[in-house]
Amino acid sequence: MTNTHETTCNGMGEEPGREGEQIYSGGEYMPDIVEDYFLMIKEEQTKMGTIREEALAYEPQLTSNVADLDDIPINLDIQPREGKNKEGEVFHYKVVVIEGKEYRITSSVLEEIQTILKLKPTVTKVNVTKSGSGLATRYKVEALD
Repeated sequence: MTNTHETTCNGMGEEPGREGEQIYSGGEYMPDIVEDYFLMIKEEQTKMGTIREEALAYEPQLTSNVADLDDIPINLDIQPREGKNKEGEVFHYKVVVIEGKEYRITSSVLEEIQTILKLKPTVTKVNVTKSGSGLATRYKVEALD
């Protein structure tokens, strides 16, 4: 006996023309429990909580700034990120991840760290202070060791 498996275009394993009935596999119809299982999975995937539940569980994804840290080890890996501005345009930025939290690191901070490393190659930690906001933001980087 040849084991066959017929499927429809929806990939659910249903025999053509018998949608919503029993699953066909290997020459026999499988019990309705298989179909019930697929329906249960579909229902769980579309099930949402109430607005209240979703609002209470909501955690906004915010990226902090390296200036928020007391010190920054300079051996941390930098990871690229992508975001959208208010106009919906895509922009790119870099972050370091410390204990699962992302901290944005600007190119001006990287340039200042580069200058520090040219003067003192043994530096392992820096401190970044931020002043101003928006386009007037300025960063000052100090070697800590």
